[in-house]
Amino acid sequence: MDIIQLENITKYYGDFKVLDNISLNIKKGEIISIIGPSGSGKSTLLRSLIQLEKINSGKLIVENTIIFDNNKKIDKKLKKDILLKMGMIFQNFNLFPHKTVLENVCEPLILVNKTDKKEARKTAIDLLKKVQMDGKENNYPDEISGGQKQRVAIARALALNPDIILFDEPTSALDPELVNEVLNVIKNLADGNITMLIVSHQMNFVKEISDRIIFMDKGKVLTIDTPKNIFSSENKRINDFFSIIKK
Repeated sequence: MDIIQLENITKYYGDFKVLDNISLNIKKGEIISIIGPSGSGKSTLLRSLIQLEKINSGKLIVENTIIFDNNKKIDKKLKKDILLKMGMIFQNFNLFPHKTVLENVCEPLILVNKTDKKEARKTAIDLLKKVQMDGKENNYPDEISGGQKQRVAIARALALNPDIILFDEPTSALDPELVNEVLNVIKNLADGNITMLIVSHQMNFVKEISDRIIFMDKGKVLTIDTPKNIFSSENKRINDFFSIIKK
């Protein structure tokens, strides 16, 4: 069953076409990694899926609900409900600096789900354990490492029990020694039947975790295939990219 369908999605920044007529089907529970050179449209694709970027044309269907179609009027209530089933992890954590780790995770439960504060606290504590951040509940973001901040951000995204999580280069802002702790948390999530789309330059991780890999170049999907086929591809553009990544 397809959980996400993109039909001829196009996005411009001014006169520059950053997404060029993209059509994709993503199945429920799939783990899809998106790779390609900088400026190829990877992050814009994720941001368009969760409607942080305005799509110019095409159709976007999530969980059998049309949330964008430039030829149709969209039900705003339905769209909002569907978008709440999607979570996104950004490069730079986006935690509230004036709130504790626990308060950061409680926030969406209380504000969005209207969860009772006591119940929200219990859920947040369980989620922090899941990402190995128990014991840091009362710390503030400036008191923990970058890797720990990203794990808190993952816990916060999980708070609303999303069906889909989008990861936009979740380790790019981290020191090298902190990368693995975040990647291990994402690997653990892979066992939970959550659909995940991951933009990453960590090729070993991508190869290990992905059901399929999308290779993007110049706003287009050059190919989508299994890790085995992508990493043994004879396509010159893909091989040139891997050669640069290895340097």
